[in-house]
Amino acid sequence: MQHNDRCFVNNRSRRKHGQGITELAFGFLILVPILLLFYDLAVFAISKQALDSYVKDVARSAANQATANAANSSVDELVRDFKPTPFLISLTKKKLDWNTTDPKGESVTVVLDLKGRFPVPIPGLPQDYTLSQHQTEPIVGIPMK
Repeated sequence: MQHNDRCFVNNRSRRKHGQGITELAFGFLILVPILLLFYDLAVFAISKQALDSYVKDVARSAANQATANAANSSVDELVRDFKPTPFLISLTKKKLDWNTTDPKGESVTVVLDLKGRFPVPIPGLPQDYTLSQHQTEPIVGIPMK
């Protein structure tokens, strides 16, 4: 009788150990995709912040030029100097508006598009995304006479 009691106790501890491993495996099946989604969202937020900073710098550079042609050349040069990363693929100039007829004051508006890539593809959704950002700055460049 004593031998049977000991076997019953060992079986119970094995079942509890197996149950713990099963719960851990299923927990990881739920937890890992959630963590990967947070990683994608963090990369997306960082991409948005990087584009916002970059478009402000480009618009300031354009606003410091004396002519629309010089502003266009400045923007093109800064866009060309963009260094792609595995998650930030390309930067393109969508629009440059040199406005000298506004009664509120002369201004330049720059619109840039940033093409990015999610590090972990989400099934059923495209892996690449495009963000667009615009910035308007007052023209401070002094025209040459």
